[in-house]
Amino acid sequence: LYTGVPFVDVFPDHSIAVETIVESGAQLRTHGEGFLGLIQTEFHTIFAIIDKTQTRGELPPNHKVKTIKHTTFITIPIKANATQHSPFEDFQINNNHYFCDSYDLTRLFPCKDNNNPDYSFVWNNGWRKPFEILGIPQICTNIIQGLCVSKTFVKFGITIAYICRRSVLNPGTRYAARGLNDLNSPGNEVECELLFFKGNDFWTERWRRGSIPIRWKTTLSSKIASPKHTVDKDYFKGTCEYFRDLTNRYGIGTMIRCVSLLNSESEHAESELKNFFKEALNRLFDNGIDNVYLVPFDLNHHLHEDGSGEAMMDFLSYVGPLGDGDGFTSGNLPNEVLSNQNGLMRFNCADSLDRTNLATFYYAMKMTA
Repeated sequence: LYTGVPFVDVFPDHSIAVETIVESGAQLRTHGEGFLGLIQTEFHTIFAIIDKTQTRGELPPNHKVKTIKHTTFITIPIKANATQHSPFEDFQINNNHYFCDSYDLTRLFPCKDNNNPDYSFVWNNGWRKPFEILGIPQICTNIIQGLCVSKTFVKFGITIAYICRRSVLNPGTRYAARGLNDLNSPGNEVECELLFFKGNDFWTERWRRGSIPIRWKTTLSSKIASPKHTVDKDYFKGTCEYFRDLTNRYGIGTMIRCVSLLNSESEHAESELKNFFKEALNRLFDNGIDNVYLVPFDLNHHLHEDGSGEAMMDFLSYVGPLGDGDGFTSGNLPNEVLSNQNGLMRFNCADSLDRTNLATFYYAMKMTA
């Protein structure tokens, strides 16, 4: 039982804590680089420890961002004949999650408060809960799904970093996580940041990607049938709240451009979805939200008609100029902001997969150039 008594539960550093616990008779089972937390099932109590990482990113001045490469689960059976296998070992933590011990990566760069994470991007919230109840959540490492990588170009004195953080509010597989849920979060929402550092200066560009932010779903009647998209009767429920949340995160007055890559053909399976999305964005104005606009671009049409090279040029010539006046969030390290990005691109196709991957790649190329 945790009591908060110095040199019983609270220690000045890690080495003294380990030495004291071992001397009391405890056995040292494993070493790790981070502690995910604890969870209890009907048959087990399970501890999760990060024991192998790879540093793939670094933010100034020396914030190492580590990708998880291996996780060890220590399973303690609490019922007789319970299996030692943890049901959580099948979840793909390794290679898909990252963390930083010295910097809060759940917030937009630059973060001025490392003690106030955005838990909508923390993927081990349930594992942290027992320690929150005890008042010691800081012993758990907050992990984020996505990636954080960086590369320094010594010749030019520039470092470029790329951060993707996937929301925990509505994740799922391709056809399972669609549209808004009861948390007013779209399926598979991802926030992206492209960061540039030179000397004491920094610049960042942000954008979002995710499922179409209205209420809808996809059904498959068979393995060979085409998916059918169905829009709910209350399709607009939660759309206002979603865009208000975006505005609060990126700043009042930020122009939000919804770059919709849906098929434009009237007989296509995406036609109904496209029309309801357009109607939903029009209804925002009636609810006092006047900073959200639709930017339709049928990427598949351009790819099929013109090929990949021309499709990229078509996309950049159409979408690119819309954000030319948005600027970057820029300033001086460590966290002095001198100017803010005043526009946000929000990308979607039906799946937030192939077309969105390609469009955001085009956009990132433009921002880097």
